[in-house]
Amino acid sequence: MQRFFPALLVLTGLQVGSLHAQCVTSSPFPSIDHVSPPALPPLDAFPRHEVHPALLTAGGILGGAVGVFGGALAGAYLTGNSCEDCALVGAVYGAVTGGSTLLPLGVHLANGRRGNFGSSLLASLAVGAVGLGVAQAANSVEVMIAVPVLQIVSAVFIERGTERRR
Repeated sequence: MQRFFPALLVLTGLQVGSLHAQCVTSSPFPSIDHVSPPALPPLDAFPRHEVHPALLTAGGILGGAVGVFGGALAGAYLTGNSCEDCALVGAVYGAVTGGSTLLPLGVHLANGRRGNFGSSLLASLAVGAVGLGVAQAANSVEVMIAVPVLQIVSAVFIERGTERRR
């Protein structure tokens, strides 16, 4: 009998140790020690932050001005040694190309880079090319006055239409 109780105690102790190591299911009631994080609201719950069109237009004007002057200098430099008037012709083509390229970039940056710059760039280059073609065919420079206005309007509409949330 004296050996029976210690043996029983040892066997019971081994059983208790193995029972303690088993997986215990969690309680259906929340614990005060384990606080779950609050659920985040959906993205549609926040108002959409839109940039004012005047700021987009100002960004386009600034980008277009930098592009016109930079493109004119680059075009004049690249074609300056070819002939007598080649620097002037190169400056005109460079100004149209530079302005058409950097104008939608200015609108895109003013919009927080949320729109589609590629579509805006293609539209701006197309408007600039068509305007230059019409000006050459009509032999009139006045046609080119409408080109930057159409480029800004198209860039703002494309940026607003393709805007994605961040």
